[in-house]
Amino acid sequence: MTLFELMRQAFQYVAERGQLPFKPVLMLEDDEAMIPTGRERLAKSQRLSAGRTITRVEEMASMKRPRLRAVQARPGAILELTFISGQHFTLDMSKDLKTYPGLEPLTNGNAFEGAALGDGGWTVEWPELDIQIGADTLFLDALAQAAPDGNTRIFIR
Repeated sequence: MTLFELMRQAFQYVAERGQLPFKPVLMLEDDEAMIPTGRERLAKSQRLSAGRTITRVEEMASMKRPRLRAVQARPGAILELTFISGQHFTLDMSKDLKTYPGLEPLTNGNAFEGAALGDGGWTVEWPELDIQIGADTLFLDALAQAAPDGNTRIFIR
């Protein structure tokens, strides 16, 4: 069968039946089998250190991207983060500053203390060093640090 013939038959199939000749698959059977387990774990609704409980898959799916209301740098490469949702986290970035070369300039002197809210709350930035970290990245890192156990930390990351 030539490519032309395949395309002709596919178009004919769609014209006659009003649907594609294949079924779109969004997840594998193994993935689908994990959904009940995930729902069960979410139903247990572990409390996050931010004081908010997420109990349903639907609630998680409807959440908007994290956006910051305030940021404050603290000694020891600590960021105090307040999100517009009211959630508050303390994020220890000391390990990240040593791990990621792009953040290395923040270890010089008082550079880390120059953290500022950027881009209307979508980032934390250090303008003089041209370093920005997205609020969504900081949110996930903060959730991971606040997680009650290692498995949850791995799942979040």
